[in-house]
Amino acid sequence: MRFRVRRTSSWEDEKPCEGAVLETVAALDKRTAPAHKLPGGEALFLAKGHDHKLLKTTCSRLIDTDVWVFDGDILAFIEQHGQCIVSPPSGGWTRLVPPVWEVEIYDDYRE
Repeated sequence: MRFRVRRTSSWEDEKPCEGAVLETVAALDKRTAPAHKLPGGEALFLAKGHDHKLLKTTCSRLIDTDVWVFDGDILAFIEQHGQCIVSPPSGGWTRLVPPVWEVEIYDDYRE
């Protein structure tokens, strides 16, 4: 299984574990207002990302972002790294295309 992996105790730019690979993937940026009503207007919205969709009441685009990805057996991964938080593909701005599950290695306190 392929999933996004991160570690509670580190920043996104640090490799979370052995076997993790940094990949550039598309993240969906969907807004609930038309582009011309956003701060900066339509031109600013179109200046970033690709595959823009401008509709009457919403707009969306794909923005390339780097994420750490692990491809392997999720149960073996949890056995090796200890307590983990497993989350289904998320919504909002962090939604990756195609959607992937996320595993956070829970090695520190977070709020």
